[in-house]
Amino acid sequence: MATEGEQQGEKRKPSPVLSMYQMLKDLCQNNAEHFRGDDTENGQRLHAGFLAIIDHVNTVTPLVEEIRSIAPYFDFDETTPGNGYRSFVVVVDKCIQHGIKLCRQVIDGRDSFLFRKGTYMREVEACSHVLASLGTCMQHLKTLLAWSRMGELFPSGEHSSEELLKQAESINMYCFYGRCLGFQFCESMQTVLKTISICMASFSEIYYGNGGIFSKATNSVWTGGKYLLDPELRARRIVNISQHAQVDFCKSFWLLAESELMSHLPGMICPAVAVNIVIQIPPEPLEMATLDGGRIQVPIPSAHIGPGPVPVRLLCATRREGMVGKAKAGAISCAGSSSNGAGAGGSLPPPSPCLLLHVHGGGFVAQSSRSHETYLRDWAVRLGVPIISVDYSLAPRAPYPRALEEVFYAYCWALKNCRLLGSTAEQIILIGDSAGGNLNLAVTMKCIEMGIRQPSALFLAYVPVLVSFVPSPSRLLCLMDPLLPFGFMIRCLKAYACPTPHNSEAEESSTATDLTKDPVTSHSSTKNSLAMASSMSNNTLDNTLSLTAGGHKKKCSPNGHLPGSETESFEEVSESDLLELAAHKSPMSELGSDTLTTVSLASLQSRPEADLPLRLSDMALKTPDTIDGQGTSSGATPTVTETAETPKAITQDEQSEKYVADFLEKYVLDTETDSEGRKIPVLREANEAVLGESDEHVLFELPPVDLGLSARLGRAAGNIASGVTSTFLYMTGQKSPSSERTPTNEPIGKRKLSNGSDPPLEMSALDTLMQRSPSEEFQFTVPRDPFLSPYWADDEILKQLPPINLLSVQMDPCLDDCVMFAKKLKGLGNTVHLDILEGLPHGFLNFVLVSKDAHCGSTLCVKRIQELIDSLGKPEES
Repeated sequence: MATEGEQQGEKRKPSPVLSMYQMLKDLCQNNAEHFRGDDTENGQRLHAGFLAIIDHVNTVTPLVEEIRSIAPYFDFDETTPGNGYRSFVVVVDKCIQHGIKLCRQVIDGRDSFLFRKGTYMREVEACSHVLASLGTCMQHLKTLLAWSRMGELFPSGEHSSEELLKQAESINMYCFYGRCLGFQFCESMQTVLKTISICMASFSEIYYGNGGIFSKATNSVWTGGKYLLDPELRARRIVNISQHAQVDFCKSFWLLAESELMSHLPGMICPAVAVNIVIQIPPEPLEMATLDGGRIQVPIPSAHIGPGPVPVRLLCATRREGMVGKAKAGAISCAGSSSNGAGAGGSLPPPSPCLLLHVHGGGFVAQSSRSHETYLRDWAVRLGVPIISVDYSLAPRAPYPRALEEVFYAYCWALKNCRLLGSTAEQIILIGDSAGGNLNLAVTMKCIEMGIRQPSALFLAYVPVLVSFVPSPSRLLCLMDPLLPFGFMIRCLKAYACPTPHNSEAEESSTATDLTKDPVTSHSSTKNSLAMASSMSNNTLDNTLSLTAGGHKKKCSPNGHLPGSETESFEEVSESDLLELAAHKSPMSELGSDTLTTVSLASLQSRPEADLPLRLSDMALKTPDTIDGQGTSSGATPTVTETAETPKAITQDEQSEKYVADFLEKYVLDTETDSEGRKIPVLREANEAVLGESDEHVLFELPPVDLGLSARLGRAAGNIASGVTSTFLYMTGQKSPSSERTPTNEPIGKRKLSNGSDPPLEMSALDTLMQRSPSEEFQFTVPRDPFLSPYWADDEILKQLPPINLLSVQMDPCLDDCVMFAKKLKGLGNTVHLDILEGLPHGFLNFVLVSKDAHCGSTLCVKRIQELIDSLGKPEES
């Protein structure tokens, strides 16, 4: 039997991949000799670039071998190799492979007349810059090793993230987002990641651009291609956005995944399911039995934004007995024997003994069950059990603990009403990815704390268990991650765990006019109106039902009210709440392959216009009392119970309406006479001396007015001419997008508005080199709350957790979270299993339709969930 010294000696043997490093140096030397005598500028730069690669390889080789030798001591176990140190070793190896491929391409084509010397010169220099930055990263990993005990990926308490990142200021992040973007991932994901990066850079043209909607759209079309042709420009734009853009930009960009086109993809490509229903759980008192035989009241979600409904989506491959909704003809049942969800002889299959409760990811600030349908449909069909996915409220409007309150409330409601979900809930398994996995752990600990039934098992994918930037090796991967850049991750965590006072005040003041579940600030709402309007256009009501807390069905009357009591549980729900919920609903279409219905648990509006797409411009000037166009609600809002606060709320609304009306009359609106002699409201011409800039003062668009034919044609021609002119002048350099902005000598990131927030970014600044220190992001402190960061939970609580299957990926900034949490649970005697997939990014489940490797990862998830179901003793169904 080998001694410990012999084992360490084996682990410290030189790696066979060193021959790969030597091969790169030989190829670089060959190319350097070839271009030594080339007198052209590109030839000399190629010569210098290949020599620089050789120098960087010589520098990084001893560092990476030292990390490679020590990395196995930080693994979860011998059969599950993986941690942040290993990930960086893999990144360096991938970069060496990329360099070898590039050198061979140069050797094969350098003597050709068509050899693109300038292009390859830039490729070689980019590869050299990446190697140099990786060498700096390896030096910082050595610092982390000195800070940590053997086997511990999290450093000791006397060292902070700020201390490490101040040393990491020398890392050049731009090189990771240019020509070498995505080199560390599998091939099927590289094209996807480059496409997303180009889309993000192009989207910023619309988000931060000047002019009207048409001008922004044409700018995006004309200038979006430059990010494909100019990777260096794309890198500058992405890094600058990730470091300086507010969380609202992240939300707006991720909202594109729920646009009209994207929302129809699951129904066209993914497996068909018999039931796809959105349920709105009312904020009613809910009582649960405790394990000791007592009763306990479940708290109604009320943090930050007050009581409100909790939307959940029910997905099932076949309709079962007692399940709400109705099956769609032609849907494939999980048994494959019936086209309408019924079993042999027309009878429905019995309720499933298992229920899966899913909580989606999205950094606590974005996405919904609809954006995760791409893999949930497949899981519902493969597993053959009902899946209920919770659409919790999102930060920064609803920071911690609102999401936890809603998911916990939905979990308790599902236990009490499992028959309506097609299950007996003998087994209830919580599944979730990223932020959803964090919430699942918090819900389980909440069950333990309150003494009620906890979930039977958990499946968690790439879950963060420390909601803060811990200086672990894998967290440094976000410095080069295309999907989760450092700035985005920090702002998402800050928005959820540490909301700033000025953000809270802004969100509260905009509650009456919010149009989505997770509204953005007034500045960004004008910037992302295209994305929001596209998302809103899908949300119409269909086949509305109502359920009480006990699960009893109630039909809505034609005017939208429920029969019986007019004081239903939605006494706190306003019209804006319903509009906010619309952002999470699936498009209701009779032409879809599934039953896409909304099951409401309280009376919803039922107006003639309810089946028409909602337009942002239509809603901007309407109030809940005039939304039906008749001056009264006419059933457009839920029944409201009068409380002591009602008169105060009405007074505030009237004051708000008067203020808006006065503002429009004084500053925005004017009147004109059309060709038919009618007075029409128009936007007042902006005074350059007063406004100084045009687009920043446009609060919203006017609702469409029925103009005469000549007026409509004239206005359309004017808009087109103005947009084309603006685009042409901008592209030819005669007009800068920010030429009308007030100049300032203060750098971005240093200026602050009067409320303490960062000012809007300027378009010209996004294409300059303005990388700032990552340590500037750490101007907040995350509380040490176990419901925020389950890793800090007491050992006695963690010992009571059910069996857990964890899944992470090699390039995940949260990889060390999963490894350390699994090691901690294993040390406490818990049942835990960990999988680490290679070549995939954080959030790969959202790309199962475009990446075969991501689809294989999703298949492994299904396998692990099925193993949990089987291990719990799934009884046979009749």
